[in-house]
Amino acid sequence: GEVERARRAIRVFLHCSWFMFVNFLEEKETQLPLTNRNDCVQNDTVLDLTNSDLLSCHVIGADGVRNHRFLVVESNQIILVVPVPGQLGFGRPKLAAMLHDLDVSGDKQDSRSLYISAKYTTVGPMINTKFIFDDSIRCMAAQQRLSKGRMKAREEKMR
Repeated sequence: GEVERARRAIRVFLHCSWFMFVNFLEEKETQLPLTNRNDCVQNDTVLDLTNSDLLSCHVIGADGVRNHRFLVVESNQIILVVPVPGQLGFGRPKLAAMLHDLDVSGDKQDSRSLYISAKYTTVGPMINTKFIFDDSIRCMAAQQRLSKGRMKAREEKMR
């Protein structure tokens, strides 16, 4: 409908302007990309999570390995952390991705599970990674946080 036409028009405009800058004017592009992937939290740095809302979950990747992580939804990114031994309230990120790049869907057979995909993360693409929460209430809370955060991040990009 209307939204798809607007998105396509924006995409065509951005591709055309980038093509003109690179090929015709031979100037360096300073406006694009709209997202700096280096703004993501870098892996294995220590984060202070005392005022953050943590959701405990098990992450099952493409390799089938089940890892226990804590999910943190920040203003524009999702972070999976493990606690730092001996330091209460601190965590070490193992994966970070921008919220506006996420695709979130529920599992029809298991009400405690979410499938999350992201094209770009700090460790490479995350395709249909399964997140299993302790119960269905926590899963619904995580899905709501991710959906609202994704909508806010996309709205900020459109401004």
